[in-house]
Amino acid sequence: MASVKLPGSVNVDDIIVASNNHHEVQLLTATLHSTFKLKNLGSLKYFFARSTKGISVCQRHYALEILKDSGQLGCKPHSTSMDIGLKLSIADGDLLPDPSLYQRLIGRLLYLTITRPDLFFVVNHWAACPETRRSISDFCIFIGDSLISWKSKKQHTVSRSSTKVEYRSMANVRCDLLWLFSLLKDLHVLHPAPAHLFCDNHSTLHIAANSVFYERTKHIEIECHLVRKHILKGRLQTFPIPSSKQLADLLTKPMLLSKFDVLVSKMGVLNIHSPS
Repeated sequence: MASVKLPGSVNVDDIIVASNNHHEVQLLTATLHSTFKLKNLGSLKYFFARSTKGISVCQRHYALEILKDSGQLGCKPHSTSMDIGLKLSIADGDLLPDPSLYQRLIGRLLYLTITRPDLFFVVNHWAACPETRRSISDFCIFIGDSLISWKSKKQHTVSRSSTKVEYRSMANVRCDLLWLFSLLKDLHVLHPAPAHLFCDNHSTLHIAANSVFYERTKHIEIECHLVRKHILKGRLQTFPIPSSKQLADLLTKPMLLSKFDVLVSKMGVLNIHSPS
């Protein structure tokens, strides 16, 4: 990790140099140092843990700091992140005397979800009040068995059908996949095979496979066009998946412990500090 100061008043920090060739890392660092004012901070430590199995991304120390600063360091852990029957509304509860403390806590928790997708829904649910009637778009992206990206965000407008909700999610993941393909190309990693897109809504899959738009589906024609364009180009391939196995559900709703644990394990979220 390094901090670079460019000529003028522009600063660039937190540059990570990664390679399996130590000599090349030293050469690149020396080249950067000859051009810019650079401070090499050494090997990554704060968010990374090393073992014989490889490198794990971990925010354990950061999470403990949040608990300490919020006075919850000695609290008992809960089996799931949110009770199924809990309903939140902007009309419930008393106004906070200092909302900035709460806002800063939410900001820190949002940063924690970089490595904790199992907390993503509950952290964002303070803003997903039922009064808006807006659905949540969510997806998770894997390369092989490794989860590399996920997102859960309230949609900007109210959807008139669940099919429209699903297609908006498809359109959103399409954008992230295009960026990922571009990144892989920059890293000289070829990916000629189509990305597999799993969806548990059969109506959405049916529309994606057919170019005919009926009267009731005209309101999602733009989203359909964006998704179908890349299906026809061979960059996307859709597949059905049972709702019970839909990993993205972890990002949109509270659930029972049995299902919660299964989905978390399939996402590859592990406690590397627990005894084996």
